[in-house]
Amino acid sequence: MKKRTKHTFWFAFALALILHSTSVFAAGNESLNPLGINTIDQLVVLILQAVITVGLPLLVFFFLLTGFYFVTAQGNSKKLEDAQRMLKLTIYGAALILGAKVIHEVLVNTIAKLNL
Repeated sequence: MKKRTKHTFWFAFALALILHSTSVFAAGNESLNPLGINTIDQLVVLILQAVITVGLPLLVFFFLLTGFYFVTAQGNSKKLEDAQRMLKLTIYGAALILGAKVIHEVLVNTIAKLNL
């Protein structure tokens, strides 16, 4: 029962926070665009910057953690498999985070050359 009460409290807290912020934004009509974004490209750039800003330190942390798992495996095949799996997933995450910026740049340059 305590777990349900805890979840109910956090749900009510989040709902109150959302409703409060909605009423604050609705109070003034002078700025309906708080981010100052006018195009989808600007939104994508903003999201990519946020992902990279948060993702790069997390990548460093997970690479270090993977190294720690390899060191502490000490020949245990199960722990070694877990460390290898974690390394593989960390590399996938790095490719995803860094590749997203590259894909965005390729798409922007291609569309610019096509004059769309």
